[in-house]
Amino acid sequence: MSLGGLIRATLLASTVLASVAPLSVAPARAQSLEEMKAQIQALQRRIEQLEAQQKRAARVQRQAPPPAVARAAPAASAAQVAAAQRAAEQAQQAAAEAQRSVAQAKQEAAQAKETAAAEVKAAYAPPPGKPSGTFRIPGTEVAVRLYGFAKVNGIWDTTTQNRSDTLSAQSIPLFGTANQRTGGDMQLSARRSRLGFETWTPINDTFGEFHSLVEMDFAGQNTDLTTQATSSSYTPRLRKAYVDFGHATGGWGSVLFGQDTTLFGDQALLPIQWMSDWDFVGLSNNRQGQFRYTYGFGEGLSAAFAIESPYSDITTSSGTSYPDSNGGAGFGFSNTPDFTGRVQWKQGWGLLALRGVVRPQIELNNQSAASASARFSQSVAGYGLGVTAVGSLLDGSLVLMASANGGNGIGRYLDNTAAGFGAVSNAGLPGVSIANTSLDAVTSYGGMVGLQYFFTPTLRTNMALGGARLIMPSYTRNFGGCVGAVSATGSCSGTNKSEWAGSINLVWSPFKAVDIGLEYQHVERVLQGSFATGGGNATTGGIANRIQLTGIGRF
Repeated sequence: MSLGGLIRATLLASTVLASVAPLSVAPARAQSLEEMKAQIQALQRRIEQLEAQQKRAARVQRQAPPPAVARAAPAASAAQVAAAQRAAEQAQQAAAEAQRSVAQAKQEAAQAKETAAAEVKAAYAPPPGKPSGTFRIPGTEVAVRLYGFAKVNGIWDTTTQNRSDTLSAQSIPLFGTANQRTGGDMQLSARRSRLGFETWTPINDTFGEFHSLVEMDFAGQNTDLTTQATSSSYTPRLRKAYVDFGHATGGWGSVLFGQDTTLFGDQALLPIQWMSDWDFVGLSNNRQGQFRYTYGFGEGLSAAFAIESPYSDITTSSGTSYPDSNGGAGFGFSNTPDFTGRVQWKQGWGLLALRGVVRPQIELNNQSAASASARFSQSVAGYGLGVTAVGSLLDGSLVLMASANGGNGIGRYLDNTAAGFGAVSNAGLPGVSIANTSLDAVTSYGGMVGLQYFFTPTLRTNMALGGARLIMPSYTRNFGGCVGAVSATGSCSGTNKSEWAGSINLVWSPFKAVDIGLEYQHVERVLQGSFATGGGNATTGGIANRIQLTGIGRF
């Protein structure tokens, strides 16, 4: 081997060793193979320069080589060859080790990345059985969920002007009134959009899991939906706010307190989907404060009992009285809560539920009257029963349902049917003295039948037909505003005898988060007595027809 070759091999070996030595000590900080290649290329250029210098030196040595140097050259050359060979072997070993170290470092980095991703996913993963969108707060056992939807309702009334975004059978415009003569109109509103927040926190084996929920929408006090003054400033409204804990099944039971749908409610049990946000005729869906206890017997059977907020609703000739409103003859008053209960059997095919409510006190109290001769109080009790059934057929493509409610004094529990008519009183009618004042519970009963059918997983229809009947004392035909009544104004226009409603819709869900629906709604009502509309005219009822286009986007 020439001296230039030895120099080249030696320099190359020493450079490679210098480059890979850090890799063997600390692979995490090793130079990349590209960097090593660049250094070797630079070294090659240096070797070429040294070879050129070596050739010039060799020519000088051939012209006058000293004997001593000539004799030493072979020995020196042999030593250099051996050293260069050893260095080359070491360089090859170091390069191979460096490649293994780099490969191992890449593998460890990829594994570390996968482990970190799995740890992050596990940190946020919700406990089993929680709704989609739930995540765990890292470092805790608390799971949370923010949910809701944006909803816009486009409404066309074809028979009467009705600025409410829900049709109430109890109060649709009557024939011959100004709103009926005006005819229908159109409106768009997003105030039924909803926002909710929910949490779950494990406690222990005794108390199970602590669950909380707060839910609101924007359907508060503003009822004229599309004026410039209200369309961008709808009033927020509390829908639900409650906590619950315990083991409903397999333990001592569970406790709920806060505001939730009443246990007497049946609309929440029905899987039907209306585009309207109404409470359907004959059904119960009001939400109120309560303390509730639930016990599960297993195999889908459970029983619940609640103490719920009282709210006496009483109508007289001059208006309706509530606990916070004097209807002209006193306040609706209560000093005892309402009591509700439900027994439910839920299976894969559907459910059966038996519901009940007791209202120990519905009182009309006028003890606050300035005149002692006008002071009085009358009280009556109320009660009601309800039954609900839901059945799933054709592998879930067809769902049939029915629900019925009835009782005395249930009033506002049928919120779109008899709210304000838990009881009626003859107080204030001509010839009725304080001593002869009476308070009578109103008998109310009603219900609905409906179905839901899936044409495809993304296209479905919902149909419903419902009705209700109210039985009141005969003196209500003399309430203010009735034909022949002494007073031309009063509550006659709200004293219904019967109410009916029907609806049909088509809902398309292009994907899970979105529903687009078109719905037709028909509502009618018949009064207890003829209502004087003025000018010698009178009416006994009214009809409303509405077409609604709705878009819902959930999150």
